[in-house]
Amino acid sequence: LGYAGNSEDMVRQLSDDFRIPVVAMTLGEAKTVRTGTLTGLVCADGKIYTDDVAEIETVDRFGVGDSFTAGFIYGYLTEGIERGLKIGDAMAALKFSIPGDINWVTMEDIELFLEARSFGIQR
Repeated sequence: LGYAGNSEDMVRQLSDDFRIPVVAMTLGEAKTVRTGTLTGLVCADGKIYTDDVAEIETVDRFGVGDSFTAGFIYGYLTEGIERGLKIGDAMAALKFSIPGDINWVTMEDIELFLEARSFGIQR
């Protein structure tokens, strides 16, 4: 889209240009082989929300964006933007540790992850 600036500037521009009340994105330094970091960013009504960085072990990148989106939407609809961001980040981080396209985590797994902010490989 040709936007310049940092990630916060870009989500604000998307929100403003397309009149989208909530824009969410992931920011990751995930490596394709071992470990990295992942965090989400949301712009809602001009306010920026971020979450703590999650430590991840990478097994498979496929399905990570879908997992973030599903977790964010669930949390946003049930408990609001900040909770949506936390659940989205947790689901995405956990998905990195699961081979294949499907995220097999439960809400219990997500809560455990949110308490510890890191999680080992899931098999």
